[in-house]
Amino acid sequence: GQCTWALFTYASPSKTRIAPKAKGAGGPEAFAALLADDAVTYGAFRVRLAGAPSNNSTGFVFLARVGPQVGAMLKGKVAMHKQDVEAFLGGRIVATIHLGAEDGASADDVIARAAEALGVPE
Repeated sequence: GQCTWALFTYASPSKTRIAPKAKGAGGPEAFAALLADDAVTYGAFRVRLAGAPSNNSTGFVFLARVGPQVGAMLKGKVAMHKQDVEAFLGGRIVATIHLGAEDGASADDVIARAAEALGVPE
C-alpha cells in the first residue's frame, strides 16, 4: 500500500542524530502506539483537505511528540531539531502539532490536535 505516515526519533544512543523509526499506511490509529513515553518522536501524516482543488486535496500534518519520561536535556533539543525535521520533510506541510508530556498520544488525541491546527470545526 501507499505510505501515508512516517515517524523519526533519535538514533540510540545519540541525542542529535535523527533516524527513521517507522512508516506505513493509514491514519493516526496506525502509528499512535509507536509514540513512546520515553522518546521524542517527529513525523508527518497525510490529511485530506476539504474544499481544495482535486490536484491539491492532500497535505501533511507535522507532529512533534515529547514523551512524559523524556529527560530535560533531550527536551531542550526538541525546539532546535523540530524545525530541522519539519524542513527536511518539506513539501506540503499544512499544519504543525506538538504533543508535550502533559498531552495524550492516542489516535483520538492526535486527530483532535490536528483538527484544531487545521481549523476544522468540531
